[in-house]
Amino acid sequence: MVNMAKLAWGFDIAPGPGSIDVDINTAYSDGFLTSPRKFPVTFKPRSEEHKLVIANEYEAAKGFFAQFER
Repeated sequence: MVNMAKLAWGFDIAPGPGSIDVDINTAYSDGFLTSPRKFPVTFKPRSEEHKLVIANEYEAAKGFFAQFER
């Protein structure tokens, strides 16, 4: 929930080229875990200020996430 709020804060999210399958019978993968199939979407930073905040937060988090790299 918090992650989605952060995405909505930082990016304009819009449909990409092509069509989005919204049919409940075909839009999701089958199997043990159900998940949406790939669909066209674009993420664009809301402003240059948002872009700067995102870049700074990414740089600050790189050190923490480095411990999980192999």
